[in-house]
Amino acid sequence: MLLLTLRQLMCYFLSQRGDHHHTGDSKMDASRSTFVITLRPRRESIQKIQQRIKAEYPDHFKISDYCYLVSSNEISRDIALRIGLKGKDRIEDSLGIVFRLNGAYSGYYYKSAWEWIKQAERELV
Repeated sequence: MLLLTLRQLMCYFLSQRGDHHHTGDSKMDASRSTFVITLRPRRESIQKIQQRIKAEYPDHFKISDYCYLVSSNEISRDIALRIGLKGKDRIEDSLGIVFRLNGAYSGYYYKSAWEWIKQAERELV
């Protein structure tokens, strides 16, 4: 039986993929949602993006150095712009994706992560 952690499920593909770049955007309802930010580890850019995540979303939940949860009423594209993954202020050499959680998730992880998600979902109402 294979058990994968939440971090592995959400972040594995970015740490293992080559340099295939895609700049996709999804325009969804802008009501408050929970988002997953996955980052590809690159020395020069990762610290700058981490600093922006901490500054822009102080109530974030850090799953790992390369994976964060944030709660926001923005769309994924806006979050990517704010943290330096897109746009004219994009941090050079940065790679990552912002996903909106759809309320369907599963895994095995630390209790604090599930508590953070429950709290974020309560704030949606």
